[in-house]
Amino acid sequence: MSDIEERLQASICGDRCRSMEAKLGCECAEAADTIEALRAENERLRNNGYAVVPVEPTEAMITAGEFAWMNRKIGQDSGPLEDCYRAMIAAAQGEG
Repeated sequence: MSDIEERLQASICGDRCRSMEAKLGCECAEAADTIEALRAENERLRNNGYAVVPVEPTEAMITAGEFAWMNRKIGQDSGPLEDCYRAMIAAAQGEG
């Protein structure tokens, strides 16, 4: 379970359920249903070219953006400035 899913579960269920290993194993069906709906919505957004990322950039996002920017400045990567943005998004999604 991701950190976001754990926080969502805790906000919905409090101490009533701790495990989301399987929907049937959860004591709080509301949390399982909500998390499943959010997963489906996230998948729909990704399929349409969107990414769900933090409002404030994380340290990993900043580092990825700086690395892409430096590669561009020193000529190792002649890609567009959008590469910095893509690197930051990938870092936010845990891919970078």
